Amino acid sequence: MEITETHLNESIDNSKLFFDGYCLWRLDRRDKKGSGVAFYVKRIIGCEIISKYKREDSEALSLEVKARSQRLLVGCVYRPPGYEGFSGHFNSTLECIW
Repeated sequence: MEITETHLNESIDNSKLFFDGYCLWRLDRRDKKGSGVAFYVKRIIGCEIISKYKREDSEALSLEVKARSQRLLVGCVYRPPGYEGFSGHFNSTLECIW
């Protein structure tokens, strides 16, 4: 499950967001209030954060999910209201992934 605009920050510990059987992966907004993205992934599913697609100008979290011999890239992106340059930044991220 992915969540956008989490409004989480470093003062909120992962233990307060615990769901039995799930791991939490999150990217909090650090320079402003609000926003952020997060994933809950079942513990039995192997995954890790892929940081090479992270950009400083966007709020996006990418995970590589591993199931048996398959790998899947999953992403969650938040676009704040009024963010005019989002399309260009998002397209360049997609090109990097491709």
